[in-house]
Amino acid sequence: MTQSVVIVGAGILGVTLAWRLARQSNLKITLLDQADAGSGASQHSFAWINTAFSSTPDYMRFRAQAGQSWRQLDQDTAGRLNIQWSGALSWQQTPEQTAAFIQQQQDYGFHVQACTGLQIAQLEPNLKHFPDLAAYALDDGAVPLDHVIQSLLQEAIEAGVNYAAHQRVTSLIHHQNQVVGVSTTHGNYFADQVVLAGGVGNHALLHDCKIDLALTASPSILMKMSYQHRTALLNRIVSTPEMELRVCAVGQVLAAEDYIDAQAQNHPELIAQQALLSIQNNLKASHGLRLDQVSVGYRPMPTDTLPLVGAVPNLQGVYVLNSHAAVTLAPLLCQLAGQEILSGNLQTALAPYRPNRIMSASS
Repeated sequence: MTQSVVIVGAGILGVTLAWRLARQSNLKITLLDQADAGSGASQHSFAWINTAFSSTPDYMRFRAQAGQSWRQLDQDTAGRLNIQWSGALSWQQTPEQTAAFIQQQQDYGFHVQACTGLQIAQLEPNLKHFPDLAAYALDDGAVPLDHVIQSLLQEAIEAGVNYAAHQRVTSLIHHQNQVVGVSTTHGNYFADQVVLAGGVGNHALLHDCKIDLALTASPSILMKMSYQHRTALLNRIVSTPEMELRVCAVGQVLAAEDYIDAQAQNHPELIAQQALLSIQNNLKASHGLRLDQVSVGYRPMPTDTLPLVGAVPNLQGVYVLNSHAAVTLAPLLCQLAGQEILSGNLQTALAPYRPNRIMSASS
């Protein structure tokens, strides 16, 4: 029976799991991070609780539950997380693609409506250019991620979690095929169960135990912008072929762009400047919008893009918790993972996301 847990990684997944385990058990819980909570991939996230465009039916149904899990977490914390349930407006390259997206979302139970050009103008009067058809996802939301992580972390600490920052985990402590703890730059931590929630860092730790995960770092660009207006530029998240942005506070905007490659012409600063021009060309009253910060985040990406959750075969005492869509899925994944860790009973909903599907033995 599990009596102690070490969680490696204090991003949105690690902190949410620590919070949930502390609320539901008397486990001895230690939460470690190589820097500060939320300072890894989480700080570079656009933090959109969103729908998905996927060809995998199980994953679509799984993501359909994620928004409700966030609403339950919002309720469990009495609204202190300040989640912005504004909805999202989006369209694709062609009306046919947008219509297909709307139909798929509706088929899987997402609350998505078709909007005409007139309705788009009414929803977002600051948009200059828009098509005759858009998808309006009424249940989508945005997370003030640093605030959420710090709030859940504080509640977890108050519930008894031992949080240790600036503790880089260098290896798993194991005897043959049994992991009993982790070694860090400041000492060892022992536990019945080690949860690897450290994103791309999971790969190196398991490689030392002769296990390889088909997991890579997927980079993305996040831009923070500001403006002087007293009113919001947008009322909700807007995602189009030209831009992806949201207002995170009056006078502050977040935008996201794909990272292309390391060539000079695709440098993140240049991509950000191009994105700023595109936003100014597509929004009214955006002439005073300025670029304040550009950063690149590296999200964990399994080869099949699906979450990675569960015990590691042939290596007892290790549990992997990883997702490219960590923000959207965090409450749902941590609820299910927490039940498995506490009870030992496998959750059927997690069956498609087990680590063994992308695992191999290393030399």
